[in-house]
Amino acid sequence: MDQTQAAAAHRATAQRRGAVARSVRFLVSLIWLGLILTAAAAFASRYLTVLPKPRYAIALTAFSPYVMLCAPVAVLVTLLTRRWRLALVAGLLTLLVVVVELPMFLPNHSGVRGPVIHVLSANLKLGEADPTRVVAAVRSGDVSVLMTQELSYRESDALIAAGIKSLLPYSQLAVANGASGTGLWSRYPMTDQRTYANFRFGTVSARLRIPGVAIQPLAIAGHMPGPWNEKPTAWAEDIAALPGLLARSATTVGQRGSVILGADLNATYDSRQFRRCLAGGYHDAAEQSGAGITATFPAQGRYPPLIAIDHVLTRNAQATSVHTVFIPGSDHRALIAAVRLPAA
Repeated sequence: MDQTQAAAAHRATAQRRGAVARSVRFLVSLIWLGLILTAAAAFASRYLTVLPKPRYAIALTAFSPYVMLCAPVAVLVTLLTRRWRLALVAGLLTLLVVVVELPMFLPNHSGVRGPVIHVLSANLKLGEADPTRVVAAVRSGDVSVLMTQELSYRESDALIAAGIKSLLPYSQLAVANGASGTGLWSRYPMTDQRTYANFRFGTVSARLRIPGVAIQPLAIAGHMPGPWNEKPTAWAEDIAALPGLLARSATTVGQRGSVILGADLNATYDSRQFRRCLAGGYHDAAEQSGAGITATFPAQGRYPPLIAIDHVLTRNAQATSVHTVFIPGSDHRALIAAVRLPAA
């Protein structure tokens, strides 16, 4: 090999090494970016009080469980590339992710013993959801209590025509066109029926006379405004008022009484404002049953729902299972929870 060939070979080798080095630096940069996003998501999901602006904070909180997957991926990549110090950082962040998210997948047994009822919470998308499928979900799921959001006058009439009253003959409704209508339907007789005027969207409640239950439980149906609507502060103001309603409801039923809330809260479990609603003995049914992330939105399109903004909350009750149900015409999946109540 003459000197010209040797020089060309040397340049080619140098170019390959340079390309490899640039690729490695780019990969390391991606890893650091992923770890920074993981740390930010973990912080946001536990300590950030989300305000409607800036909206990237809302997105970071809502999608934080997916963002935090960057950490275990980074562990694998750093081990394969023998970046030991970076692997240690990734490993510590992965441990943090496990601490933050694992409780959602571990059942939390309350020791409640008594009859089980099935509760369904369904956003009807401005009254466009298929009423026959809502009634079918009530029938097939042996649902005793139905909470509906975005219940329009047309949808209410359509549900009645589809036979909802033959299954759930008792109701407390705040029907309205647009997104603010709300309904509570029950198989059991109702007492102490109320409508709350201090929320922008309809919020209603009633005590239910359920055989075999020690104290009549209080059922609440509600809906928080979306944080992206024409008045972005509406969501923050209403969800800040919800813990007060829940505390007053707990006082109403007393220490041994149960409360069940079904609502589209437009908030995920990782929102600090949502977790403030879990004070005073309240639990998220998905977390309590160990169901994990029961994503309900968006439910229209080629892809499955990504975020869990519909919830069933319980107090002095045990959610034993939670699953979602597809309702044609709605942009949310409905949420069905099996809830055990204290025996008489």
